Parts: sequence; structure tokens; C-alpha cells
Amino acid sequence: MTIRSKDLETIYSCIEAGESAQILGMSGVGKSNHFNNVLDPQNIEAHFKNSKQKPILVRVNFHYAVDFSPRTVYSLMLEPLESPDYWGGDVGIAKQVEEFHNRLLDVGDDILKAQRLFRQALRLVMQPEGQKLYFVFDQFDKMLREAPSRLFANLRGLREEFKYRLGFIIFARQPLDQLVPDAEEAQADYEEFLELFQSRKIGLAPYNEPDSVSNIERILKRNSFDLDAAAYPEIITLSGGHGGLNKALVNAVCQDGYVISDDFGKHVHVQTECQKIWASLDSYEQACLKILFRGKSSKVEEELKVQKAEGLLRMKGCLDQDNQLFSSIFQSFIETNREYEHALEYDPATRMVSVFGMEQEPLTNREVEIFEYLFEHAGEVVSADEVARTVWGDSDPSTISTLRQNISRLRKKVQIPGNPSRFVDNASAGTGYILRID
Repeated sequence: MTIRSKDLETIYSCIEAGESAQILGMSGVGKSNHFNNVLDPQNIEAHFKNSKQKPILVRVNFHYAVDFSPRTVYSLMLEPLESPDYWGGDVGIAKQVEEFHNRLLDVGDDILKAQRLFRQALRLVMQPEGQKLYFVFDQFDKMLREAPSRLFANLRGLREEFKYRLGFIIFARQPLDQLVPDAEEAQADYEEFLELFQSRKIGLAPYNEPDSVSNIERILKRNSFDLDAAAYPEIITLSGGHGGLNKALVNAVCQDGYVISDDFGKHVHVQTECQKIWASLDSYEQACLKILFRGKSSKVEEELKVQKAEGLLRMKGCLDQDNQLFSSIFQSFIETNREYEHALEYDPATRMVSVFGMEQEPLTNREVEIFEYLFEHAGEVVSADEVARTVWGDSDPSTISTLRQNISRLRKKVQIPGNPSRFVDNASAGTGYILRID
């Protein structure tokens, strides 16, 4: 049985219609599983078996990007097409794509040449009449923030060249227009690309009951757990079908001996999963849930954004049409979680960082120096040179390299599991940093 079969059909229908789409969901809801679902050759074959020309769907995961230069982005988009599997075992086309790819890797910082080679490779791929090519992107939000704005105008240009035969399916936690950097001079570049997705925002809600059963059975098999099927309905009711909460509840029962009558909300894995869900929501979505479940009020100037957030929460399946939350456990988390002034807090006396009230791993002396400078300028982009000069007194290449290593370690200590850039993030195409505390 294919999990999320209706969601899968919706995405494939977009491809048939030549439309691009963005898939939106909470943390832990199963986006990565669905990403793999969409790209499964058996699913593609089953849906498009009667089509004259089966579309080519290309997996692009920006988690593996070393940077977000055009050369790197184009490289990640071309690399999968070097596999003969895309061409029915035809090694010839795969070799030609590989040649274009290798030439692209040798262009250095020549953006124009990289763009030209990428277009030439795609023209080769699109030669068969009616051939459709769709890039399916995961971890796209980081690329959107850090890649040069002109790159998105170029991607839109490719769409114009090939019309409805080329498109993009993007998995994200928030609508793309909320992730775009605040750079007025580049807005036109982003807007042209974002127009492709305005009519196709598809929410990825928690699993329905049959899919939840399949999800639980996969978790049990993966961890060699044994659980009476009679416990499934209670777990599904408590989790609301949320994949991450299913896993946390199964671990609580199978590893720690919890029974259904216990207060699962106190289990550390369940608490952590609820914190991840909460952190994946933007500030207006959180404000909306506080109003509904804590009786909080919002500022007048924020009301329209909170109302818009309510619609987005419904799209993601976090709320139903009656404003009921998907999970009683997550509702309890919202109602009882202590109100923090900021998601990330710092106590200079103890030099400890807290995320949603939970202290993080202690920082080294050097990490404290870096963090305190970022914290002093929270919400602002600070250059790598600026941080290096403040902490080390100079900003030569070796110092910048050392800074990047420290930032990498700092990010691992100050993060939401599954979202390492939630607080300490790169900015300005990788030449600077920004600390977000909300």
C-alpha cells in the first residue's frame, strides 16, 4: 500500500498540468518520507503508465550543498541525470549530461558560463517531443535564503523557455514568500520565481488512520520492537497521526514501558517532538495557537497576519475547520508550556543557552565569545570578517576558516533537532551570520 496516496495523486496531477507546487508541513509530519514517495520509480510508473511520455522527476536535496553558488546549485540539479536509469539504460545520453556537468564544474566563478552549460544540458534532456522535466527540491528554504537572487530569475527563465514541460516541486515548512530575504533591490528576481507557486500551495497534514498504522509498523520493524496491535488506536488518537509523535509514543511504550494511562506528555522524547513542531511554526502561527489555547491576545497591527496564519495552520492539518488541534498531547504542550520571552535565551552569568526553556550543551570559551557577539547583534547580519576581528583580532583566511569551524560546532549545540540552522544561520550568500532568537 502506498502511504499518502491522495497527496501523491495531487502532486502528480500538478505535473500533468504543467504546474509547479510547494508542499508545506509541520516538523516531523513526514515530509521526507513523502519526498521519497513522490520520487519512487514504481509510483511514477503506476501513475503515468498511460502517458505518451513519462515525466523525468529529479531528486535535489540541498542538505548536501557545500555552498549555494549557481555552479553548486546547477551541479546538484544535473548530477542525478547522469544515471542511465533515467534513460531506460541508455548510457549515451547519460554520458553527454556528464560531459556538460564536468565542464560546468570547471568554470569557477564564471556565472554566465555555468548558466549556459546548464541550459545546454537541459536542452539535451528535453529533446524528445513532449518530454517533461521536474526538479523535486528538499531543504529548499536554506538555498532560497543564501543563493544569489539572480539564480531564481534564471530558473524562472528556464521555465519560460520550456513552458509547461519544466517545473519545480518544493518541500518546505513555510510558504516561500515568507522565506525570501529582505533585499528590496532583489525582490523582482524572487517575485518572478515565486509566481510559479502562488496557486499551488499544498498542505501535508498528519497521516490518516490507515497510513498511521503503516507508519507505526515501519517504526516497529526498523527498531525491532514488538507491540500489540491493540495499542495502535490509542497511539494514533494521542498523536493525531503525526509521524514524529507516533515514533515518540512508540519509543515511550516499547523502550520505557509506558502504558496508555500514563502521562505521555512528560516523556522526554514526546516533549522534544512537541518542541520541534512548535519551533517549525512561525511567530504568527505560534501567536494564533496562543490565542486559541492560552487565551492570549494579539496586537491590533498583528491581527491580519494572525488570521492568515490560522488559514496556513489549517492547510498543514495543525487545526481543523472547528479550530481543534490535531493532537491532545500537542495541545497540552501549548497550554502548559511556560511562556518565554524568546525561543532562544542566554544567561551571561552561567554562560548557558536555553531553547524553549531547555538548557543546551555548554559552550567552550571560544564559542561563548562568538555567541555573545552574535547575541549582542541578534536579528542583524554580521560579516564573517567582523566576527573574526572581534574574537581573534584579525580576519585573514586561516582565521575565517577557524571561525567557520567554530560556527559549525556552535550550530550543533544551539539548534532544534532536524533544523540545525533555526537559530545560528548563514546569511549574505555565506559571507556572514545571523542569530535568530525568536
